Amino acid sequence: MTMQLLNFCLLVILGHTAMGVPLKQIQLKLVEMQKDLENLNKSVQHHGLMLNTPQTEDIKECCTGHAMLCFGEKLDALDSQNSNITKRLLGKSLKKPIIRESVNDCSEDDTKSANCPACDSYPLRDSRTFVQALKTLLQQCTAKVGYRR
Repeated sequence: MTMQLLNFCLLVILGHTAMGVPLKQIQLKLVEMQKDLENLNKSVQHHGLMLNTPQTEDIKECCTGHAMLCFGEKLDALDSQNSNITKRLLGKSLKKPIIRESVNDCSEDDTKSANCPACDSYPLRDSRTFVQALKTLLQQCTAKVGYRR
């Protein structure tokens, strides 16, 4: 009986580790990213800057992770005072494969064949809209990951 219990515990531990980062940790990271964006937005100088901005309705199926990458690439263009570290950390998080892969519901093959649009092909929108669109995307991703738990 103890050997069976030990084997069971070992399987649970190995199975949990093999699955990669638990969804709860991804969800917490997405919440942290939302807070970083909120803090960053307080110091952004919105002065007519136009950025290519994926809106949630513009994002094709299987392209959510790619849209996050696009936001990460454009984030540096935001003019922020005293928040360069936050901007850099948020940009890195948006570009992390583990984050981008966790928000897609598609298989790896479907994601590769999705023909996601180039980041520069999204419409130019003002920086306020850019920040709001990123906030909306992060909220949707957080809810999606939380639902899958």
